[in-house]
Amino acid sequence: MANMNLENEIFETGETYYTLVVYDIEHKQWFNEFGDYDKECVAEEMDEYIHGYHDIKPKNIKILKTRDNPKSIDAAITKLNEVV
Repeated sequence: MANMNLENEIFETGETYYTLVVYDIEHKQWFNEFGDYDKECVAEEMDEYIHGYHDIKPKNIKILKTRDNPKSIDAAITKLNEVV
């Protein structure tokens, strides 16, 4: 699995990156849960969150498509949280 944060170093390639975000009902915010360069991998993780032991409702989980840098990911999550 590709992961942006490997041994505390951030690798940026400018490629498309997919981030699984989950809405926390208690805190009324979206949070970064998982990310990968492979959308299928993130979709499989999302499926586990919905149908597995996490039991997350589909309306409370999304896949975001950004560039592979923390600023892009944070900006996308911030934008989601502004709508809430």
